[in-house]
Amino acid sequence: YLGIDEKSSERGHTYASMPKEVEVQTADDRSYTLRILPYRTLDNVIEGAVITFVEVTEVRRVREALAKANELIRLAGELHKPRDTQPDTGKAEGV
Repeated sequence: YLGIDEKSSERGHTYASMPKEVEVQTADDRSYTLRILPYRTLDNVIEGAVITFVEVTEVRRVREALAKANELIRLAGELHKPRDTQPDTGKAEGV
């Protein structure tokens, strides 16, 4: 789920000192930033983990709306580009 498999400690890897941050989404379409950090004592000994959830639903919605608006602006710019209204026939005007 978080990109850390259960057998990692068997291979000699340690993830306790590595912070982890991912965006997760709930079934009711809410988004959260999930952070997992090591809990360290004053002696710099890891004695657990600190897990925090920060709701970012509105940030995600605004980001998606901004992406849509930017795409619409880009398409509008494409429509307003000057284009040749008459094909180039190779003939001079008035001839």
